[in-house]
Amino acid sequence: MRLYNLGLLIARNFVDKKRIEFNFPAREVWFHSASIGELNAIMPVIKKVKSKWITTTSRNGVLALPRYNLEGSLLPLDTKDLMQKALEQVNPKIFVFSENEYWPNLFLQLKAKNIPYGILNLKIHPKFFIQQWWLKQKQDFFKKAEFILCQNQYTQETLKRLGVEQSHILVAPNLKLANEPNLKKDAENFAERLKKKYPRLITCASLRKEEIQTLFPVLSQLLKKFTDLSIVLIPRYLEHSDNIVKQAVKYFGQCSIYPRESRITLIKEFGLVPSLVKHSIFYFVGGTFSKNVGGHNPIEGASFGVVGVTGPDTYKIDDLKELFVKISSLDQLEESLTEILRNPLKLKNIKNHLRAKVEEAKLAVKKILEILREYDVSV
Repeated sequence: MRLYNLGLLIARNFVDKKRIEFNFPAREVWFHSASIGELNAIMPVIKKVKSKWITTTSRNGVLALPRYNLEGSLLPLDTKDLMQKALEQVNPKIFVFSENEYWPNLFLQLKAKNIPYGILNLKIHPKFFIQQWWLKQKQDFFKKAEFILCQNQYTQETLKRLGVEQSHILVAPNLKLANEPNLKKDAENFAERLKKKYPRLITCASLRKEEIQTLFPVLSQLLKKFTDLSIVLIPRYLEHSDNIVKQAVKYFGQCSIYPRESRITLIKEFGLVPSLVKHSIFYFVGGTFSKNVGGHNPIEGASFGVVGVTGPDTYKIDDLKELFVKISSLDQLEESLTEILRNPLKLKNIKNHLRAKVEEAKLAVKKILEILREYDVSV
């Protein structure tokens, strides 16, 4: 701890001034997340709380707050005096951490001021040796939490081994599943027009340029087998759009640009993935058909019961494996996709499973709000 505090003393000269000079308002609940992804995951809870202050560790997280009509700031530098000052200003009835965020001096000041705290969406990975050491350093932090909502059984069992009371542990899918998707009417109208011509739509979400060589030859064959299919391409990075269009014309002989529809359409706008996935028979999860990426968000379709299909590279999203169908062998990709398209009963069973997971997440949100009410929080 001495070395940690010494490092913070040096860091004061280099960090963003907003982490040292601040004036926070008083609020009932203080939520803290690492960045925009973790913040978005607990948004179903945040949106229900009337009086809240939000901090994130990353600048991108703070920049995203106005998008949700939320107030917040960067987390102060984790020194005793700054955390003491911040907690005195906000004076929360309860503090809520998201996922794996932990700051030693913040924790010590919460204890010193008898401010209760909870943890949402916690997930502990078994594979990393360094994390086992880090867990021991956080043992007291976990044991003194009023509640911990964890995402899997391994996390639950690990918490038990660390001495956390069973009554303080809840298990539920990622709370992000309880989010109401932000749908765009124009994109939905586009999908409906497209489906009048081609009843079954496949969306390639967060498509990376290196995945083209794997997916496009297979998709080309599927279009020949199934005349009722159309495909929407949504690049991970918009600057790759022109290259993807060229490759699409090479493999499919055509490619229109949204909002003009054709059998192959490329989207060059942000924020349309949920609207298009909603109308898809299944969608490809980008970042799983190329090496060393690990996969992008596979939750997009769960709210609608639409399954995500991945390639073998899923190490970043394996904790959400219940939400997608994994194709482990790219050599069998065409065969596997053909089987999915010819087996509507399998897709129906997956749809029911996904909807059940969404309901679990919504029940978990309800439970967390009930807990917050016990601390006289307005929800």
